[in-house]
Amino acid sequence: VKKSGLIQEDTLTRVMNSPELLHSESLPPQKLAELFQQMKLLTAFQCKTLLAGKYRGLMQGPYKILEPIGKGGMGAIYLAEHT
Repeated sequence: VKKSGLIQEDTLTRVMNSPELLHSESLPPQKLAELFQQMKLLTAFQCKTLLAGKYRGLMQGPYKILEPIGKGGMGAIYLAEHT
């Protein structure tokens, strides 16, 4: 998550020190991903991508890639949010 840049470092530190995640090193990655989704910090697409070991490409300049919305012969279209 940190390498992807999806969550600002100060927010990530605050969340990781919260009571729910205080012992997150013992949580399986899937459970941690579910918690991040419940906290509205990551989307299902972002979690799936991170769990697959891919963190590059989830940020494109100032845009956070939220989810794919279509694809065709020439490329793919993603829903993004300007950070």
